[in-house]
Formats: sequence, C-alpha cells, structure tokens
Amino acid sequence: MEEDHNTPRSGRYPARGDADFPAEHHTHDDEISLYDLWDVLMRRLPVLIGVALLVIVVGAVYAFSQPIEYTYRSQIELAQLPEYHNPASDAGGGNGEAVPVVPVDSVQRELEQVLIPEVRGRLAGDNDAMSRLQVSVSGTNPTVSLTSTAGPDASDSVTQLHQAIIEAFQAQQEAALESAVQTGARPFEERAELLGEQITELEAETERLAQASARGDGVRAMVFAQQLGDVRRELRQARLQRLDAQSMLETIWESAEPMDALGVARKSSSPVGPSRSLIIALSVVLAGMLGLFAAFFWEFVSNARRYRRTQSEQQLGSRPP
Repeated sequence: MEEDHNTPRSGRYPARGDADFPAEHHTHDDEISLYDLWDVLMRRLPVLIGVALLVIVVGAVYAFSQPIEYTYRSQIELAQLPEYHNPASDAGGGNGEAVPVVPVDSVQRELEQVLIPEVRGRLAGDNDAMSRLQVSVSGTNPTVSLTSTAGPDASDSVTQLHQAIIEAFQAQQEAALESAVQTGARPFEERAELLGEQITELEAETERLAQASARGDGVRAMVFAQQLGDVRRELRQARLQRLDAQSMLETIWESAEPMDALGVARKSSSPVGPSRSLIIALSVVLAGMLGLFAAFFWEFVSNARRYRRTQSEQQLGSRPP
C-alpha cells in the first residue's frame, strides 16, 4: 500500500491543519447604490459646476472667435462647338452635340496654374486681403466653377478678383473658339473656293458652246447643243455643291457658342462651417460629461488619499515602542 506523504506521520509535509495557510477569502460583488452616487454628486457639486462652466466658457469663446465666412461661386459655361466641327473632339465625327473647344481638364490646369496666380498678383499690390484670397476650380462638362471662401467684408474683393479672372479667361476662350471655327470651316471654304473657280470655267465654256452652236448648222450644231447641255448640267451641280459648302460655313459660324458667365461671385445663403449655436450646444454636452468625470475622479482621489493616510497611521501605531 502506497504511503500518503501528506499525512502528519510522513514527516515530509505538514498537515493542512498544522500549516499556517492564509485563510480563504470569499469575494462579493460590490453593489453600486444610486443613493451613494447621488451623495457623491452632492458633495462634489462645486467641482462639477466649476468644470462644466469652464468648458462652456471655453466653447463659447471659441465659437465667437471663429470668423463668419461665406462661399462665393462664379460659374462659367465654356465656349462650345458641335462635335463634328470641333477639333478638340476625340470622336472625329460625333452626333452634333456641342462640346467645349478646350477640354475641361485643360481649362482647370490653365486657370489654377497660370490665370488665377497672374490675375491675383496683378490686383493684389499692397492689398493684403486680395493676396490672401484663394480661388478653387472645379468643372463638370461644359461648365467651370470658381469658388472662394471669405467673410462678408471681403465681398467686393472677391467679386473684383472673380470678374478679372473671367475677363482674362474670356479672351482666351474667344481666341480658342475662333481658331476652332476656322479649323472646322477651312475644308468648306476651300471647297467653296474650288467650286467657284469651276463654276467660272463652266460658265465660260457654256458661253463658248452657245455661240458655236448658234453659228453651226446641221450635225455640227447638234453636237454643240449636246455638249452645251452636258456643261449646263455640270454647272448646275457645281452651283448646288457650292451652296451646300456655303450653307455648312454659315452653320459652323452660327453653331459656335461663345463663353458665358452664368454668375459672378454669388454669395451662399448661409455661412460655411459649423454654426456658433452648434458649437455652443456641443460645448454644453461636453461640459456635462467632463463635469461628471471630474466629480467622480475628485472623489476617487480624495478617498485614495484618505486611505493612504489611514494606512500610514495604522502602520505607525502597530510599531512597538
């Protein structure tokens, strides 16, 4: 039979009853009483109110220190030409829908990198407010928008800047539209010119054959008459073709749509960014949360200090004299 070494007879290990083992502690869940919480809040009410008021004051100061700014937007409709006459069209044909003579992405780069810095630098001079104004560009075919954010006192400066940018850009658009129209119209102009020369030659040939037919007789006169009929048919076709070419030229010039400013520095109806009332409302909510946290944290610190003081006193009292 195997010996139990845990018994007192073994001499190797003490019995559980003889050993000085720590007593078992049974933990119980602490119950949180609402009355205790209320008591803490009442004791630390000055802390709660003080922290809450501090947060509200800081929030109000921040809210009223923020400048009131509005959005000023100018919209520009780009110069356009029907797709089948437009050299900027990638389709090379198209269904006749009007498209910008300069692509929108190229317009945005030109405005952001060249025109806007140039115009702002020219207008700024010693005007610090003008030099601080920023203009962002966004585009959705076939319009481009200029957007600035500034206070109501800078409304005139924003309008002046946007107007100057639009005028400088309009000169570029007019030149681009004229170039595009001329490029699209050139084949029809050349065709109309060639047809005009052909018509002149056919008219001269018609006159010569008419005179020859009048002087001839018999078979000779019939030959001249037949040739005259053929030339007159060619002349009629050439004149119709020239009319078509001239009509296309008129269509191209009439279908050209110049740039149009749909609105200059239109002010938004409400300020941008969070309103002062919203900031103050959020400050009140945050003040309540931080006030409660400060009250309970203050109570915790007070209890912790009191506990340490009590422990120190007990240790001093338990020392032998």
